[in-house]
Amino acid sequence: MSVVRVQQSLFVVLCGELDIAVVDEMRSALREACLDPGSDMIVVARGVSFIDCSVLALLLELRHACLDRGSRWHLVDVPRVMRRLCEVLDLTALLEDDDPTRLGP
Repeated sequence: MSVVRVQQSLFVVLCGELDIAVVDEMRSALREACLDPGSDMIVVARGVSFIDCSVLALLLELRHACLDRGSRWHLVDVPRVMRRLCEVLDLTALLEDDDPTRLGP
């Protein structure tokens, strides 16, 4: 995972296998990023090869934290394995962009 700030946008690039072993590290890094009200959080999931429900729960928690603070949340380039798990667990809210026109198709 890497985190890069560009002006008012925070880009979070997820990659590899994401499971309970990385949740605490991710929570620490991303929770602090959510504290900046009015910024955009753009989570790029293109490189995720495996993800478990603990990481999905964390991403959902962070999405709510961002939206509650007036920030925008975008989850982009979601791989099939991640999309399918969200659908099976009825966590499709995680896949919803709060402003679908912001980043284009």
